[in-house]
Amino acid sequence: HTGIYEQPREVLKSIPAIKFVEMWKNRGNARCCGAGGGVKAGFSDFAIQAAVRRLEEAKEVRAESVVSTCPFCAHNLKEGIRESGLRLKFYDLTELIAKTIK
Repeated sequence: HTGIYEQPREVLKSIPAIKFVEMWKNRGNARCCGAGGGVKAGFSDFAIQAAVRRLEEAKEVRAESVVSTCPFCAHNLKEGIRESGLRLKFYDLTELIAKTIK
């Protein structure tokens, strides 16, 4: 983690169409999505389980979408959504910004 927590949240909060909801475990206490450090490459099943646990946390707070800036999280969380059948959408923050500007 880069330790940059507040700036992406402020960007999300500034988008009028978004209702920002924070997961219980967040910032430095957030669970890993399971893709970092080569885990996805070496332990794919474990990585998906970790992603699904993280996505379930999003559902607990009634989130409709999950947003990240990490390409590894993007890949693993999208796969976790497909594998689990959870009704969530995933957005990369920069793609979400571009979508709202159009």
